[in-house]
Amino acid sequence: MADLKTLNVILNSTGFKFIQNTRINIEGAAYQPLDAPPSFFYFVVVNRSSGIVVKDYCVNCVTPPSNLPEALQEYDKPDYIWLFVSGNMGVTSFPTGGLYDFFVERLGAGEGFGTFLQVVQQGQETGIENFSCALAAVPGEPDKSIESHYAGSNPFHNASLIIQLVPRKTKGGKELLVPSAEAPQRIRVPADDSED
Repeated sequence: MADLKTLNVILNSTGFKFIQNTRINIEGAAYQPLDAPPSFFYFVVVNRSSGIVVKDYCVNCVTPPSNLPEALQEYDKPDYIWLFVSGNMGVTSFPTGGLYDFFVERLGAGEGFGTFLQVVQQGQETGIENFSCALAAVPGEPDKSIESHYAGSNPFHNASLIIQLVPRKTKGGKELLVPSAEAPQRIRVPADDSED
């Protein structure tokens, strides 16, 4: 088996006017939901041992989902990295029940989901019309999650993450990918050759 390589990942989660821009890029390959409903969650699942995408799945959130879809349940293990972006997430599309628990307890969703839950509880009186969330996480290892979110009324703002999936040795000596927010190694700032 070849050594794992670091994968550069960009997660772009968009609000209510620009859902066609919702996508996940892995090493330049773009994943985005085809025929997405007006409000959705989009997941891309990566095998931690190989770095291969094993599943991409769009969840319709026009009616608030309350459970993890059956098509995703087999990937609820620490063998996988879940990459998640939301598209046009409104007050009525917030995950409830078992799906909310999955995000918070299994994936380690934190401040973003807490902020959005407050908006949901206070209703539409807050003036917040645009909420978007991006998350990279390992199920059952919430300390490995990285999250970005936006809550406000500006349709041009969104949540996005630029991360890497980096090989790390486990206690057993096996290499597995983990999400990392460290600056991508390939980005170089050119030297300033101008004279003052």
